[in-house]
Amino acid sequence: MFQLVISESIVEEIKRILFYPKLKKIHGLEKEEIDLFLDDLIAFAYFTPEELKLEAVSSDPIDNKYLVCAVEGKADYIISGDHHLLTLGIWEAINLITAKELLDLLFFCSFNERKNW
Repeated sequence: MFQLVISESIVEEIKRILFYPKLKKIHGLEKEEIDLFLDDLIAFAYFTPEELKLEAVSSDPIDNKYLVCAVEGKADYIISGDHHLLTLGIWEAINLITAKELLDLLFFCSFNERKNW
């Protein structure tokens, strides 16, 4: 089972990034559609309080919010494309992987389950 763990500052960053002109050319969504997407995301997410203070990513301190969220939400994985985070590999028993690595992992688990039918 999966549970999306998120924080207010992460939602704000997602919103900001979705409005980058380069990304808007790719997704083509209007402001109202982005707001609806974020509303849907927020509806099933578990929000963390952002109370923990960490300084594990010295090369890009703003990325520490993802580690804080993962620790507070007791996450097993952080899915990211950010190289500052990915270079940590495994941090405090939290696996930092790319979206492709997540899909590969899901496929592998699904394949092994089907093999045992």
